[in-house]
Amino acid sequence: METLLQFQEWDCNTEMIAHEVLTNCTTLPDSGIKVNGVGLDFREGVISKKKDFDVVTETKQLLNAWYNEVKQNDIPVSLKWNPSYHNFCAIVRDDAKGMACTYTTACGGGTKMVCVYNAPYVMFPREWCVITGKGSGAELRH
Repeated sequence: METLLQFQEWDCNTEMIAHEVLTNCTTLPDSGIKVNGVGLDFREGVISKKKDFDVVTETKQLLNAWYNEVKQNDIPVSLKWNPSYHNFCAIVRDDAKGMACTYTTACGGGTKMVCVYNAPYVMFPREWCVITGKGSGAELRH
């Protein structure tokens, strides 16, 4: 029997902190974006380098590209982290109950976006495995 994905809830506090971090225009930390003293997992990207564009359409394209990494790779049942599906793994983390995305044009180089997931940042390599009956079916192994 398959398990259903658990949907993440939007976290306004995380969104505010992510926006502050992103608009500092500095490299995001390898230890995660700090929220209440905990480094949270995140993904960043450029929505568009154009001056005039539809932010909703372009944002959906970036998020879909991250999500579709799984379609572009042959992912085995018991898999190890791979940079080919780095962004997809963050989106489907079983332990991420909340998330937030934000963007800025303040830094140059296009409209930048960051999505933060309410799950602790884990240094690589990551290894995921299917556990029947637990959340979305993916669990982080150390």
